[in-house]
Amino acid sequence: MFRKFWLPILVVAGMLVYIHLVTNSAFWLMFDLPALLIMLVLAPLPSCLIHGAGNIGTAFKAPFAANPSRRDLQTAIAFFQALCGSVFGFAACAAIISLVSMMRNLEDPTQVGPNLAIAMLSLFYAAVIHVLLVLPFIINARKRLAELD
Repeated sequence: MFRKFWLPILVVAGMLVYIHLVTNSAFWLMFDLPALLIMLVLAPLPSCLIHGAGNIGTAFKAPFAANPSRRDLQTAIAFFQALCGSVFGFAACAAIISLVSMMRNLEDPTQVGPNLAIAMLSLFYAAVIHVLLVLPFIINARKRLAELD
């Protein structure tokens, strides 16, 4: 499981840290509480409500189970595809709302920066969630499904 799941995540996380160090920016600037809450709490909510608790557990277990069924792997793929769509959908909504708020307050320079930060960080968080969480599960589930054929 380490090689299939954690190693790619560690490689991508290491690349993100390397990019961050090369750009010589403050690490704490990458955290914005409203954007983080939107992406970690609100974005997964539609997928979780649609698929239900039992299917969520199956989606996380099936790609790495010893003998998963075809149905479990298809459930995992469907859940993570829905999660991907809702994460990017919520990121787009957060970015648009923040940009509209920024445009509304262009005369107040203190409002431009925070609104632009929420817009950009929402998209960044969506990309990180996609690369670190969604892709490893979808890739492993599809690979296991292909092995069953």
